[in-house]
Amino acid sequence: MLTGGAGCGKTTTLRVVEALLDCFLGSGSLVKSAPTNTAARLMGGDTTHATYKLPRGSMVGRRAELSAAVLRKFRRRWAAVQAHAVDEISVIPPRALLHVDLRCRQAKQKDNDIFGGLATWLSGDFLQLPPVEEPSLALPLDDAGYAKEMDDAANDREQAKDAERRERR
Repeated sequence: MLTGGAGCGKTTTLRVVEALLDCFLGSGSLVKSAPTNTAARLMGGDTTHATYKLPRGSMVGRRAELSAAVLRKFRRRWAAVQAHAVDEISVIPPRALLHVDLRCRQAKQKDNDIFGGLATWLSGDFLQLPPVEEPSLALPLDDAGYAKEMDDAANDREQAKDAERRERR
């Protein structure tokens, strides 16, 4: 996980990692994605939904299933992949990250390995705006692993801390 503000070198660092992977593992060993087309193109990848063939909504039900032909092609595409990178992770809701994990397991046919056993690069800026309709990955979790709902006072304190951090930059 690499986090930091705009211009701190996250994408440049990823390019160096990609060059090393290409050198030692061969071209195509890294797949890159981002939630928006603009961010994906800047890093030389594709959108997260296109890369992982994510459905709109849930991964449960017929809409989430890949046909046999699509699944074969998907697995062929991922056969030589050793690592994957997801940029702008701060705007991806937790459910979508779970969907990425499930697709990686399908692609690599490793149901018991997190992200299908792939080396995983996550990067983003958690001081940016959170996802619009879903909770952010940056929210604190309760004992059961669910995002805590913050009361107004706690929310005000968090906003004040964020403003103070921005001023220090």
